[in-house]
Amino acid sequence: MWNASVTDGTSSTNARGDGGLRYDKLMLALADSNPYLSEGSRQALATTAHMATRHGSKLTIVVLDEGGEEKEVVRFDTMSKELHNFGCTDFNVFTKDLSQKPSVVLGDVADEIKADLVVLSSDAVHEKSVDANLLAEFMPCPFLILP
Repeated sequence: MWNASVTDGTSSTNARGDGGLRYDKLMLALADSNPYLSEGSRQALATTAHMATRHGSKLTIVVLDEGGEEKEVVRFDTMSKELHNFGCTDFNVFTKDLSQKPSVVLGDVADEIKADLVVLSSDAVHEKSVDANLLAEFMPCPFLILP
């Protein structure tokens, strides 16, 4: 198996000889007002946690919500339990307000952390929390929208 670095100056994604990719910095975007997380958000969290564990990736979770402190605590506890169930312990959680367009905020954060891949649930797009067209314009790396 060979390893070759694939770089565009901002990404640290590695191509492997077995046809797979390795993501060093994953970002999960959650636009979910439910502090216990909707089914779509739980699936996106599980998928991203699995990828982070498999690749030894740093995981950054960006929550887009106008909740309160109590809601944030419940959400963080819910996410922490789920992540630990998958063996994912290297993660950060940020809550971003919605004073700017969510797609722009996500692009900015992905750029700041130099994310290799951004994952989000299609629920965020269907509920019009995130505009996929704007996301494509502002995202500095590939993104995956899960059903």
